[in-house]
Amino acid sequence: MKKIRAAVVGTGGFGQLHAQFYHEYPVTELVAVVNQTESRGRSAAATFGVPWYQYAEQLLDSEDFELVSICTREENHKELGLLFAKAGKKILMEKPLAPTLEESQSLVEGVEKEGVFMAVNYILRQDPRFLEVKRRSDLGDFGDHISYFARRSGSFAGAQHYGPWTDLLISTAIHDLDLMIWYNGSKPVRVYAESIIKKCADIGTEDAVVATIKFANGAIGALDTSWVLPAASQPAPLDCSFNLVGTKGGASVDGANNGLRICDEHTYRLPDLTHWPVLPTGLSGDLYNAMKSVVDSVIHHREPFMSGREALKSHQVVFAIKEALKTHQPINL
Repeated sequence: MKKIRAAVVGTGGFGQLHAQFYHEYPVTELVAVVNQTESRGRSAAATFGVPWYQYAEQLLDSEDFELVSICTREENHKELGLLFAKAGKKILMEKPLAPTLEESQSLVEGVEKEGVFMAVNYILRQDPRFLEVKRRSDLGDFGDHISYFARRSGSFAGAQHYGPWTDLLISTAIHDLDLMIWYNGSKPVRVYAESIIKKCADIGTEDAVVATIKFANGAIGALDTSWVLPAASQPAPLDCSFNLVGTKGGASVDGANNGLRICDEHTYRLPDLTHWPVLPTGLSGDLYNAMKSVVDSVIHHREPFMSGREALKSHQVVFAIKEALKTHQPINL
């Protein structure tokens, strides 16, 4: 089989993992990486034995490839997405789509206008646990959905790293909002939210947000998300859970405990073996499953597991919640 030639734009933490996948996966070939910071770009290029380019335009001028992962900050997503779409390249876009709803919509519409493939990387949609909940829900095992509750508590290290250029809702809570929308199937019609800013005041972001969502079919969702706990006090990298209640049954996913406990003289940890672990055999977990699904969709000319149009649904809810935080009023969608 002819290998899918792929490139990665942005070689931070996630970009490195994307590059590792393309380098390791049997039917893909990593051809180049792009990063405007020379030290990061050259380091990733040396790791995988491929060329480094400082700008996306240089990549397009110099390399023949079919698929590109865009792993930069969301402020660059619209510009890069439209650039590669106009060049006819298939796109795997890390979420979120863009820092505003208007830019997100413009990106999706622009890519659709060019008629190119774009997947958005919501990895929980490829997590076996959440896929099983979706399967049973679609079979009717839970009856009519009544409520959802999601908790996602990160550490202050996340706020310090991500807070200066993104926010709690669009960077992490958007995953839980997407799960509620995916499972429910009807349109979100109203949101309300409250936030608190104390520890993160100097960063300019919320410490925590609690939000409620009402769906057209009557179901309600509740979201509790924060990133203020000291990293040393959290044995798991991310303390998260998701609960679904229906008229015939329900489901609960504990995202913090992966079944492995590690302790030494200084620490006690619950390592993350679910989302993007790098094991002796290579990249694994939800990110591997999501990228494999995207590559399979490219090979077999299928729609991606998460399209730009589908991703817009959770973005609309995120920005409605932000409006509720500003106005202190329920927001109708």
